[in-house]
Amino acid sequence: MPGVKPLKPVVETQAGNRESDDYRYWDRMHELAIFQEPGNISSLAFSPKAPYNLAATSSMRLAVFDTIHNEAISVLTRFKSFVHGATFRGDGEILGVGTQEGYAQFYDMTRSAGVNRKAIRLFRAHEVPVNAVAFAKNANRVATFGDDGSIAYWDLSDTKTLTPIWNLPKAHGDSIKCAQFAEQTDNFLITGSYDHTVKVWDMRTAPLTTPAFTIDHGAPVEKILVSANDKFLFSAGGLVVKIWDLSCGGRFVHALEHHHKTVTSLAFATKGTRLVTGGLDRRINVFNLTSGDFRLIWAKKAANSVVTLAMSPDDECLAVGMGNLLSIHRRKGEVAAAPKARQLVTQEREHSIPLIKQLLVGNPNVKKRMGQPVVQRERGSTPKPVALTAPRLDKIKLGRLDALFQKGAYRQMVDKMFVQQGREEPEVVVAAFEQIRIRNALHRALAGRNDKALIRIITFLKFHMFKNNFFHTLSEVADVLMTIYAEETNSVVVVQHFRSLQRAIDAELRLQKSMAKACGSLDLLMQAAIAAQRTRREQEIDNVFGELYVAPIIFSMDAEDDESDASDTPGITIGNYSDEEKDESDA
Repeated sequence: MPGVKPLKPVVETQAGNRESDDYRYWDRMHELAIFQEPGNISSLAFSPKAPYNLAATSSMRLAVFDTIHNEAISVLTRFKSFVHGATFRGDGEILGVGTQEGYAQFYDMTRSAGVNRKAIRLFRAHEVPVNAVAFAKNANRVATFGDDGSIAYWDLSDTKTLTPIWNLPKAHGDSIKCAQFAEQTDNFLITGSYDHTVKVWDMRTAPLTTPAFTIDHGAPVEKILVSANDKFLFSAGGLVVKIWDLSCGGRFVHALEHHHKTVTSLAFATKGTRLVTGGLDRRINVFNLTSGDFRLIWAKKAANSVVTLAMSPDDECLAVGMGNLLSIHRRKGEVAAAPKARQLVTQEREHSIPLIKQLLVGNPNVKKRMGQPVVQRERGSTPKPVALTAPRLDKIKLGRLDALFQKGAYRQMVDKMFVQQGREEPEVVVAAFEQIRIRNALHRALAGRNDKALIRIITFLKFHMFKNNFFHTLSEVADVLMTIYAEETNSVVVVQHFRSLQRAIDAELRLQKSMAKACGSLDLLMQAAIAAQRTRREQEIDNVFGELYVAPIIFSMDAEDDESDASDTPGITIGNYSDEEKDESDA
């Protein structure tokens, strides 16, 4: 279509949304690679030593990735059942995993080529699946945790490991999903279970019988973390992450409620000063642990539900497990600050010829491209050329969307915009709908949609229609959509989404009415305050200057008195009129 301009995204402006240093720091984290695993990713763990290789378990496979070159350096597939709970020892030399058959297996990580394919230790730890393993500070001791809530403590230096040092069959009433020793000592072991509790065990009383104290999280515990100073405990489960003070016997400190689905994973970053959380709501949040209010400093939308995540010790790499997808993010280098305008003038290279000089000299190419120079003249001075500058707008490549728009393929445009739910760019979608609306093609673009496409469009409208810059366009889209499908037979799911959209519109109308009433009340209060202030001001003026008194001038009808008065007052002549003459003169 000739004369069609490219789409310009409609920007949603939000006053006061300034980027902090923390936000810019985390916003440099970009996705570099995605690996598809044979099954759901059950655990992720970074090696504590450089080059910080990543271990990932999924289905019956254990893989080790080089996150610098983004490639798998070792893949172990000799397992007979599912693998869980990949964990590195503190020195990074041993990697431990548990299996669905109840075995605990340990591998040598000192080889430069990756993992030794043969386990250096393999023993039957439990009669049920082993969900997690935890290494003590003593490099030869390790604890394993069963799906029936049992704990076993083992000595890895024993080459013929058959029986544990001690065993606690019913440590929890349900499956133990996560566990960790204290960071600075082996005296305490912390376990989290699906029985909604976190228990702290005193290892000095081994063999264990009862915990030192128990914390009720209130939901199945998916992940726990202990701060570097062993003071705070972080537990994730349900829709919340809770913070506890271990030094005060597990006293509740704070709750982070920024997810609307189950929180599945936790990780420390920036030397333990930041907390990274991930959940089934496809959100990755980063919190500041040193601000005092545990402020949310950065959030990112993931492509799918986050099952597990891990952060490298050097804070440069983030690994996210989403179903059977492994996404590796790496932080890009900081962009150098732009030079100041004054430096651009003073540090200009000698061999470069300024544009203004080219225009004055008469470069025909520059004149043809830029036109005549702009000249400014001040009073009493000679004319001087002035360089005009304008901000350079960012070019946004819309690719296939612009090509479809130029062809008039509006239905294909809508299909392209909603190809993946939750990953639409609102500015681009609204700009496209606005151009379709101008050409009166909304009915043609929205008619004949299947249930899946309708649900995506309705969901988009429900989340973005009430934003200021989007409302004018999206309100017409919603009106056309309801007009088209009001008389058609729709599925129950589509009808539910339409009703949800209707409820959202009703709620917004009630909100606008309440805001209008509030604005009216505020306007009355402002008018009353202004009137009262005006009255006080008038009273203050009266108090300063006093009351205004006008003295009357007495006119006499006696000619003699008038003449005498006139003679007494030189230069003033007072006329003598009768009532009739006065009326005529007034007329």
